[in-house]
Amino acid sequence: MKKIKRLFVNLIAVVLTCAVCLSASACKMDIRKIKLEISVYNYEEGVNEDVALTIDLYRHIAPATVDAILGYVKEGYYNNALFYKMSGYANQIMVGDLKVDGDNIVNNAIKPQLPSEFSKGGRVNSNLSNTEGAIGLWRSWYAWNNNSYDQANASMQSGRATWYMPTSTISSYNDWFCVFALIDLTNTDNSEAFELIKNAFSNEQVQTYTVYYTGEYDAQSPDKNDGYGLDFNCVKGTEVEDENVFEAVKDDSSKQELVCFNKHQITVPVVSSGFSAYIKTAVAL
Repeated sequence: MKKIKRLFVNLIAVVLTCAVCLSASACKMDIRKIKLEISVYNYEEGVNEDVALTIDLYRHIAPATVDAILGYVKEGYYNNALFYKMSGYANQIMVGDLKVDGDNIVNNAIKPQLPSEFSKGGRVNSNLSNTEGAIGLWRSWYAWNNNSYDQANASMQSGRATWYMPTSTISSYNDWFCVFALIDLTNTDNSEAFELIKNAFSNEQVQTYTVYYTGEYDAQSPDKNDGYGLDFNCVKGTEVEDENVFEAVKDDSSKQELVCFNKHQITVPVVSSGFSAYIKTAVAL
């Protein structure tokens, strides 16, 4: 009887061990890859270069986000997407929502909001840090709520398709944003491509644009127009001659207006021939 009992216990232990191993293997295998073909100006060489950046998407950490991103890649959403920096966010590069259209910057298509796949949003398995080489889903930091800026539900679930890429560690973002991908910077092609993108912003040849929105904010229609019923505008420089600029206000907290639609400045790398850092094509591997 003791032998049977011992055999049964050992069998259970083997089954549990196998289950854990299979689970771990499944997690490790659930990494998808995309490849970006990027046009970026090499200021040291004085020429435009086409470089490649391969990105690992961690689907086991953020399945809804990764599935959505893969779908957008396959439909060509990120083709001609412009790399830029926002004022006040020096340690990150943005890409996704702005596109190159000849000599103009236009808004990319509005995608549906994605669930908050990060710790503060309720997903416990979000464990990638905001270090150089990480890629996260950008969202609004705040909404107007109860007469103050607040990490309200409206802001938590406002991420769509725009990425932010830290150029140094941003510890304050940990647990507050969905970090869904990593660039392997030990790979020479990746590290060289990423350095070229970063260097494009350190050069003096950058142009400032002001992004702002007009229209009537409608919290019930997040996918209307350019988002919540607002219309996108982008003008060169810091001056805006428009009396209808939208700014989130706190006199009606029921609207939970997202502050990501407030007027802000961006910087974009340029050369005489035009914009000098953008994604030419993105493909799923």
